[in-house]
Amino acid sequence: IVVGIAAFAVSLYAWKHKHAGDKRITQATVTGCVDKSSEGIISLKNEKDNQTYGIIADTLNLKNGERVELAGNKYKDDAGNLHMDVRTLVNDYGPCTP
Repeated sequence: IVVGIAAFAVSLYAWKHKHAGDKRITQATVTGCVDKSSEGIISLKNEKDNQTYGIIADTLNLKNGERVELAGNKYKDDAGNLHMDVRTLVNDYGPCTP
């Protein structure tokens, strides 16, 4: 029984890390203006690389139209869309200017 549990744990570990490796997760910061849709979907266009990221920030209250710097893990999904899983709000620079 112990051998079976150990084998299951090893295979689960290997499967999880293989799929995480496919996404090429990298730590980064992005700075730009928050764009929150009426459905609550948040995106941000990074000022440094001009790329738009889908923002995953469950613990932060990001306001539409605010210029912010976010730190977290960025990755591409299977469709090639960029996302950032935000760890922290580095700075809130206030309202965006047109």
